[in-house]
Amino acid sequence: MRIISLCVMFLSMFAVVSSVSAQVVPDANNFTISVDAGAEYSDNRDASETDKESNFDLYVRPTIGLMLQPQGGLMIDFYYAPYLRYRTNPSIIQNDSDLFHDLGVVLNYELLDKLDLLVDEHFNYTDDPAVSKTGTIIRRDSSFKANDLSGRMLYEISKKSNVELNARSYMKMYDESEVAKQSDEDNMKFGAAYWFSLYKYLGAVVLADVSDYNYSDQTSFDRSMTATSAGVGFEAFVNKNLRGGLRVGMQELEYASDLMEGDNSPFVSLGVVSQDSRKNRLSGSVVFQTRNADVYPYASQEAVDFNLKWELQPTEIFSLGLIGQYHLGQYSADKIPVGYEINQYFIDTGYPRGGDEKVLMAGVELAYHLKNKMKMSIMPRIEKVDSDVSTSYDRNSINVFVSKPF
Repeated sequence: MRIISLCVMFLSMFAVVSSVSAQVVPDANNFTISVDAGAEYSDNRDASETDKESNFDLYVRPTIGLMLQPQGGLMIDFYYAPYLRYRTNPSIIQNDSDLFHDLGVVLNYELLDKLDLLVDEHFNYTDDPAVSKTGTIIRRDSSFKANDLSGRMLYEISKKSNVELNARSYMKMYDESEVAKQSDEDNMKFGAAYWFSLYKYLGAVVLADVSDYNYSDQTSFDRSMTATSAGVGFEAFVNKNLRGGLRVGMQELEYASDLMEGDNSPFVSLGVVSQDSRKNRLSGSVVFQTRNADVYPYASQEAVDFNLKWELQPTEIFSLGLIGQYHLGQYSADKIPVGYEINQYFIDTGYPRGGDEKVLMAGVELAYHLKNKMKMSIMPRIEKVDSDVSTSYDRNSINVFVSKPF
């Protein structure tokens, strides 16, 4: 089913591009090149609880972009961005340099007057080979490939209602089998939503989706999970500067392991956006749901996520951004698969079976905009992780970089 779904999404993209490739207007092509370069200082290079080491990362990231706007309502946006990082103080199990690759294409096609198709593809490859010393491997190969493919089809039934179908596939695969056991991911999601207007400034939505979370198949246990959700929502425009949305529903969770019982749980999400101009925007959200785990070897977590973002540009030269995130994940012992590898993991790490993980992140971006579109930014950030089930740590960092389009 997964392979068929991916093939359908890829073939849809190929068919659309092929059908209009002969109609591309040369004058509409837009080729861009830009470069980001900078340095980041961290006072806790390895996110360690007790053994903190400071470090500077120096990096450069050129980006090549190409936008095509053929006739017939199609837009294709392509980019490739290699990323080279040099670490001034690598640990004994780290390389001093790493190479990342980021490749993406966004396809937006107006099939009919009231039917739009959007396909978004992103591929990443990180080259992080094994570290050896005097002929002995002291850290395994951590190179990986990640692919994120999503699609959406929106049909406008009338000015007061529309239907949306969406799908997403995310895969992350490590080259080294021992690393893959804990870190591989293979997730798929399908969703549908029907939106309609209730009143001039009030809309409602009925939604449903199925999410399939899979992990490495190189272990003796299976912590995969399927979540089926259904719910309703409301979207309101309080005034021209303030809007908000609320969605509530139920989830049915099924686990691949017969030793883990399924669950029924609610989900709630609330979002608010305040914007008095393009240069002053404040947004916030809170989400409660049961979802896939962030911590090995759990299958799921009960999660609460808070997000806050403020974007302000008081002048044409300066801009300011503030961001805050808080995550609370509750992990239960009955959502741990059974197996020898699991027992050995808890013996080796000393972590308890079950507990909470609290993650707090706050950051600032202060940017200086020049007339030639060059931008200079300073981004301090703090991170605090308080975990019963994994490593707890504090980290402060500051990123200084320059961005220049050509």
